[in-house]
Amino acid sequence: MLHPPRRATAPHALALTLILAGLVASPVHALPAGTTTVTGVLVTVVDGPAPDSRVRVADGSFVPVQADKVAQATPGSTVRVTVDRRAIDRPSAASERHFTPDNLTPSTSNPSGTTVIAEPTAPVLTTATHQLTVVIATPQGVSGTPATQSQVRAQVDSVNQYWSEQSGGTVRFAVGSISAPLTLAAGCSDYWGMWQEAAQRSGFTPGADRHLVMILPRSATTSGCSYGLGSIGAAVNSGGYTYVADTNWPVLAHELGHNLGLAHAQRLLCSSVTDVSLSSLAGCQLKDYGDPWDVMAASAPNAAGSLSAPQAYRTGIMPASAVKQVTSGTASVTLTALASVTGTRAVRVVDPNTGVAYFVEYRTRAGRDYLLYAPMTAAVRVLREVTTSSGAAKPSLALDASPTGNVADYTWGIPTGGTFTSYGGGVSVKVVSQGTSTATVTVTAGKPTSTPTTTPTPTRPTTVDLTATTGTVSRLGAGGWYDVPASGYLNNTALVTYTYGATWTVTVQGGRTLDLIGTAFPNGAAGRILVDGKMVANFTSNRAGWTNNYQQLLKRITVPAGSHQVTVVALPNGARGETTLALDAYRLG
Repeated sequence: MLHPPRRATAPHALALTLILAGLVASPVHALPAGTTTVTGVLVTVVDGPAPDSRVRVADGSFVPVQADKVAQATPGSTVRVTVDRRAIDRPSAASERHFTPDNLTPSTSNPSGTTVIAEPTAPVLTTATHQLTVVIATPQGVSGTPATQSQVRAQVDSVNQYWSEQSGGTVRFAVGSISAPLTLAAGCSDYWGMWQEAAQRSGFTPGADRHLVMILPRSATTSGCSYGLGSIGAAVNSGGYTYVADTNWPVLAHELGHNLGLAHAQRLLCSSVTDVSLSSLAGCQLKDYGDPWDVMAASAPNAAGSLSAPQAYRTGIMPASAVKQVTSGTASVTLTALASVTGTRAVRVVDPNTGVAYFVEYRTRAGRDYLLYAPMTAAVRVLREVTTSSGAAKPSLALDASPTGNVADYTWGIPTGGTFTSYGGGVSVKVVSQGTSTATVTVTAGKPTSTPTTTPTPTRPTTVDLTATTGTVSRLGAGGWYDVPASGYLNNTALVTYTYGATWTVTVQGGRTLDLIGTAFPNGAAGRILVDGKMVANFTSNRAGWTNNYQQLLKRITVPAGSHQVTVVALPNGARGETTLALDAYRLG
């Protein structure tokens, strides 16, 4: 399920795995006490440990079952389970039509257990154009303007472009049919009934690569509907059910992602450590929808970031050829930016001490990752797959290489020269270099057998382009910083500002000097350097009479050992003729 972007109080999502077909309304009567044995397909109703599970029986009805009775069964399995007949006599039962418990077999054995008859087959991705049956629907009790067919087609076109790009053309979406606007008898509290009625009235037939999509009025969110809801597929080609209360494409791309077998993109939020055992968390938190880089978290209204490596690899959306496997020893790998959807985009390495799989990927603010709902800083980053979750879908978990415990901290990556070590100690990652489109890393599984010859020993200072993509800017554009290209700057571009208080921040590994390089000229401005929020030095770029104004050393500071945030604050004073601060690089000695 997806809630509107930036909604900090979003509850846990319901993500349903269900197949509703051929259901006809019929009255439901009170049932006598006793138990009944049912056989059908196990359905989980959240993309995590399910507090509410059901079994879909032959006529398409869904029978409630206690979660503890099916905790050891894989969702999608065919099971035989004993249920309490009285549990079927409940207020919402009328929405699950045509269920006739008297036709079921009274239990005579195995009164509390579950028999797994067949596990779901291993998923295999096949190239397909997924057909969408779209129902423009207004749930009972909802008022609002229905979407138009042209809005729906534009929405699906954008979703198709996104997933086709992410999958290299193996996953495509197309409109099969669009209904006229329908008013449903079911309301927002009865999503089972909403999907069922939409399926009946549209003639939807469930199956592989088939999806029922309901487009609700935006106002439905004020009547108890979610912003988006989608079923979790057992595999990419499973098909499924979604609804969204918007005509923006990112929310539909997210919910159809659930149909493809994807869970949410989470974040591990810690105050002082980068990685922990998820069995204890050690004071850390798992933040659902926590990774702004990923479409399976929240997204901007008109843009969504690239699908992260763990889920893309697990489902086959990212081909195996794009992932470098490191099974032992140390390997040097050059990664292309994930949004480029070309070349080697990830490294997968398993910690031999814990069995946890880690993925290393490189994110830059380009392509699909250019516009996000949070100001993420481009860098190499490490993620995990959350294998403790039940069901086929396993969330991705992004790790923060410089943890602060602040949910608004968006600098998570490993800086050049920096390292990451897994909590089990069996995986280490070092960033050798990061450029505009590629990064080179060394990744070790287990104890290194030797120092890799491809890892350079620094013999000269490291100079880093100081732009909006290498750090976090307080504002970019009107009233803040401007990214200005010019051949005189050290890296042919610089951040330029005329605004008092504009800031630029980056995380560096200390124990060495940091030189701030910029342009010195008569109208240059004053500035201040802070380390971890504390002022360490003032400087000025206001200088006259220089024959070469470019690439000047404005200030040198010493950064203590360890990971630290360095912030530059612009302090132009027009009364003194100081108007412009131009910064083009920093150099680590």
